[in-house]
Amino acid sequence: MTLEYRKECGWNSILQSLTKLKKDGTSHSTEDGGVEFDHLLRAEDGSEILRGRTKWLPKNSKKCSESINMV
Repeated sequence: MTLEYRKECGWNSILQSLTKLKKDGTSHSTEDGGVEFDHLLRAEDGSEILRGRTKWLPKNSKKCSESINMV
């Protein structure tokens, strides 16, 4: 999981959460058969609050035991 904080938001802020499939376990497969998503959290005015990327691996993957890196 990688997170990039861009801006703070207030208590009453209206936010929009978006997710996009980057690579899946089929035609756009990663070398280990994982699935990657890009995430975006933005304010009502369109300004970015946070960007993120997650990678999900099959349960039997050798890399499942690796630690999670956060930025």
